[in-house]
Amino acid sequence: MTTNAARECLVYPGTYTPMPEMQDIAGSGSSLECKQSIAPAMNLNEEADSFFFELLMPGISRENIVVLTGGNLLSVLVIPAQKGADSRATLQVQELVHEFDKGQMERQIELPANANTEFISAEFHKGVLTLHIPKTSGTPNTEKKQVIVY
Repeated sequence: MTTNAARECLVYPGTYTPMPEMQDIAGSGSSLECKQSIAPAMNLNEEADSFFFELLMPGISRENIVVLTGGNLLSVLVIPAQKGADSRATLQVQELVHEFDKGQMERQIELPANANTEFISAEFHKGVLTLHIPKTSGTPNTEKKQVIVY
């Protein structure tokens, strides 16, 4: 698995974290299967020309969220943060009770036949992932793709 080190960006006053490669995502699936994944709570709203999904993901960083589409299936998963990224990992801290793991979330959603996954948009703000999927009157796009989360 390749590591995505943060790089400085001269245009944006923050750090740039590149999206994970598809093979990295596929490779991380085995680690997600080892632990029990939590399906984030979801709201679904339908308007005349689109669908809006809201998924509750508190404590998650936008950079760890991966949204994939393929056929009529929408997959939202969280790639667990590196153990070294946790400040407690460098300290000599003994965990006595560890009941939650904010890095183990996954949800697969079967989309309606008229969902147009070619023009899907995703935005993460204050712990809520919002997905906007327009409707289509033609044949839906069945191509697999990764959606960028803003």
